[in-house]
Amino acid sequence: MKRSAAALLAPILLAAACGQRSGPESGSLGREDVATMALEVPRPKSKDLALLLENPYLAGRGAALKVERVQDLKVLAQPDPLHAPIREPLYGAVDSSPAAPPELSPGRGGVTFVDVVSQEAIDLSLDEAVFRQIGEELRALGMDRPSTEVTGALPDVPKNLSGGVDNRLRQGIQDLVGQHSWPESTLAYVGAYGRGSGTLIGNRLVLTAAHVMMDPSGATTWGTVVPRLDTLDTSTGTQIEPYGSVTMTSGTFPTAFWSKGCYTANAPGDCLLYDWYVMILPADPWGSPSPGYMGYAWGTDADFNSWPSYGGGYPACYGSGPIPPDCAAGDGDYTLRRDKQGSNFKTCTTFSFAQPSSTWPYAGENGQVDHRCDTSPGNSGGGVWAYDYTVVATTVQHTFLTPTYGGRGPRVTADAASYFSYLRSTYP
Repeated sequence: MKRSAAALLAPILLAAACGQRSGPESGSLGREDVATMALEVPRPKSKDLALLLENPYLAGRGAALKVERVQDLKVLAQPDPLHAPIREPLYGAVDSSPAAPPELSPGRGGVTFVDVVSQEAIDLSLDEAVFRQIGEELRALGMDRPSTEVTGALPDVPKNLSGGVDNRLRQGIQDLVGQHSWPESTLAYVGAYGRGSGTLIGNRLVLTAAHVMMDPSGATTWGTVVPRLDTLDTSTGTQIEPYGSVTMTSGTFPTAFWSKGCYTANAPGDCLLYDWYVMILPADPWGSPSPGYMGYAWGTDADFNSWPSYGGGYPACYGSGPIPPDCAAGDGDYTLRRDKQGSNFKTCTTFSFAQPSSTWPYAGENGQVDHRCDTSPGNSGGGVWAYDYTVVATTVQHTFLTPTYGGRGPRVTADAASYFSYLRSTYP
């Protein structure tokens, strides 16, 4: 029997109680972390960042996670999250800029941390080798696993392509899918500057797309997460939110998304690789029952193509691309849909890989993965998951390849998964 996240974190929390980390209420940075900052770097006010820097897994590991720059964050007023506009990225030619930001030394990766409460944007550098080691230690504890016990692999139904046929079906309350059904409960609607989809990968963590969170100037907004959102009454538009809605306090994403100008309307083509964002929710965000969360996994290109893959999200009933066949006015924009075929969930396959990159978190791997999950605007940020409910990629762009269609997005790598596990251990 796999242990819960709370059980896995017990030794960490005990260490914190014994003085190995500052109390979360103080919001202070540990002495060792402050000492690693350059003198000209101001001290961040972010309490969420303080927890990240004081995680006991950094103890004795020097400047494994270092603050490089602190800036004021331009925070936009949050729009009505259920009526945020669709924002689709337009990627241009592949960027030929250096593989790593020039200010980072070899072997260090760049992550950006934004805190909408303190209104700060903090650029961090991490020691890639150290974080791989931390990731393996956390993996041995099962930190990358989903929140529910999984009994074996999912049935591998034939891997046919979409073939121009949209197989998405509503997974709503009206379709007799239980209000608290799992894994549907882990698939969330995301409303921020844009609207999209996301996957809970921790009790307080939601993996989505960075372009959903920012406007074309790079300003961000407060993002709201609604797990298992469904339209209850199509005549009135009344929504059902079995777990309520929760607004993030902070978030984190690859620094390359900013340094390469990926938030702009016409972004370089390799921006797709960095178009992911982890929303961090406040402590104890859910009541009982909680929605739970998926795990995350990585592998080679051959591994990806051997795993049955599945997809779902909150596609719009308008915009470019295929519209789900059962969309109705006032209905489909806020209803979860998953690929299905008959009585089995449909495997939607990954089929090609491109854009090798040495910029964190890829370490020379192909960063782009194309898949055949039926998607359209609104699916941005939604996860593609495999075998035992582990996210392996996200959707950020919709592709229309005759006679089939699907999506593409960044893959989860071992380095990204190590960072996700570190986040999960920090924000249980």
